Amino acid sequence: MTDKRNVQSVQEKVDWRNAERPPAFPRDEVVRAIERRGNCRMPQTFEPIPIFFRNESLYDFFAKWPTDIIYVNLGLDPRRFREIAQEDGICFHGSSAVRHLIEDWSQVDAVCNRLMPPLTKEWINSIRARVRETPGCYHGAGHVGLLFEVAYVLRGMERFFVDLYEERDKVEDLLDRVLEYTCDMMRGYGEAGVDGVLVGDDWGSQRSLLISPDLWRQMFKPRYTLWVETCHKAGLHTVFHSDGNLDSIFPDLVETGIDVYNPLQPGAMDVDRWLKEYKGKVSFWTGVDVQGMLPFASPQRVKDEVRRSVEKFSHENGGFILGPTNAITAEVPYENLVALYETLLEYR
Repeated sequence: MTDKRNVQSVQEKVDWRNAERPPAFPRDEVVRAIERRGNCRMPQTFEPIPIFFRNESLYDFFAKWPTDIIYVNLGLDPRRFREIAQEDGICFHGSSAVRHLIEDWSQVDAVCNRLMPPLTKEWINSIRARVRETPGCYHGAGHVGLLFEVAYVLRGMERFFVDLYEERDKVEDLLDRVLEYTCDMMRGYGEAGVDGVLVGDDWGSQRSLLISPDLWRQMFKPRYTLWVETCHKAGLHTVFHSDGNLDSIFPDLVETGIDVYNPLQPGAMDVDRWLKEYKGKVSFWTGVDVQGMLPFASPQRVKDEVRRSVEKFSHENGGFILGPTNAITAEVPYENLVALYETLLEYR
């Protein structure tokens, strides 16, 4: 629990309550940074997830943080998270869920028809309306899972790993249905005027890929490549997120054509190796380690580490979005949040 006396003492030094969120960079600057075309500042996107915080006074704090990607499809009120998570059949992270929607493969059609109804003009128009609320900005859409996370949420992680070997045909059919629906959404985002899409499939443990790299290349790489091609045809940048160690397939991910990789996790991946090979060739969104640094370092070290990351990842042509390696959780000391906030403002 955050120490209120500690919060008050820091608030006396940093008057963020009277601050306003810095204006977002113009859309063209973010595009130029992602496409590594130079003549741009360093975009930031920093949307801490408030559901992890027990102190609601921090909601106002996070509302002041800079962000240059305006999300148009993430309307979940974090204060309703517990209520929504208890709805029948809904699981937000299937590895810890008790029940899954596809208990038996005979349920696939019914589940997919329920969860993936035909997209409508009304849906596209609702996204277009949100884009128009912030003209001149870079707009993004976010999806918690693309293929892997969607499949194991529906099936259950343990069973899904077994299914990859014992029910491969059924798994591939499910993946193709999810991919087809997702690609339809990508085309809809493009029609609505969205600029880029962030998707996440967490493939890495702290030390390695969760499945055989060869199996990943056979089953997932071609589908990710098709997703990227669909996005590009729709005029969308692609941002791919995965936690953990993906050293064994990182070149394969780059070969799918993704525009931005997030986060190149320090302490899990060979950061220096991949920067040496791909810096200036693919863009990175990372820079603030939320696993080993932010919860445990001193405020001064937080500032120093952020500046060091900026120096390491920055390129003269762009190719770097300053942001977290993942969500900021409640274990982070308040002083470190303030130190991070102050350092982010140095790069506006």
